[in-house]
Amino acid sequence: MFMDFMYVIAVTGSCVFTTCGLIYFFDKEYAVLLTKQIGWNTMKAYTYCEKMVEDNIIPIFNQQFPLLEYYEYYGYNLEKNEGITLFENPGEYYDIIFFIEHDGKKKYYKRMEENDNEEMNKIDKQFLQIEIEIDEEKKEIQSHFDPFYIEGNVLDHTFFKWYMKYWYSTDLKDDYKLHIIDNSVNVFQIDCTQKIIFEDNKYVIKDI
Repeated sequence: MFMDFMYVIAVTGSCVFTTCGLIYFFDKEYAVLLTKQIGWNTMKAYTYCEKMVEDNIIPIFNQQFPLLEYYEYYGYNLEKNEGITLFENPGEYYDIIFFIEHDGKKKYYKRMEENDNEEMNKIDKQFLQIEIEIDEEKKEIQSHFDPFYIEGNVLDHTFFKWYMKYWYSTDLKDDYKLHIIDNSVNVFQIDCTQKIIFEDNKYVIKDI
């Protein structure tokens, strides 16, 4: 069925452009006008088909082939720039360790501290914007932050060194600053001597 549909599209498109070419030979102005009209209608048809796929085909596909729900660990050694994914805690060799939950749609990261458990308590999004300032240059870095809104997560110098290396291929220096706007539109700034800890639907800032 799909191949028949694609065949119809291909043949129809070929006929349309051949016809426009012949008209252009006899009436250039009308051919240009006709081509624009066809282009506009094609865009409308594409938008309609895209919506049909999103509303009908994708939900059926997801029902037939649901994404897997599973758990894993991720450990990262900052000095060696080396990461590993395992199905058990990789231990003290790594500077930062995450317990990762895949719920079938998204991934969530819980940073594992000493004697911590794997309980994953998600909290509300705390920050609207996060900018990091390095050598007087600022860069927004909140794009990959949503999976880390987990109760107990500690965002310190080690975390941001990993985060910037992993997501932005940047070696973070010690003299960075973070400019943050929270979900109550409060604006504040921290540096490498401070850390953020997520608690029950809130955050606290402490000295390291």
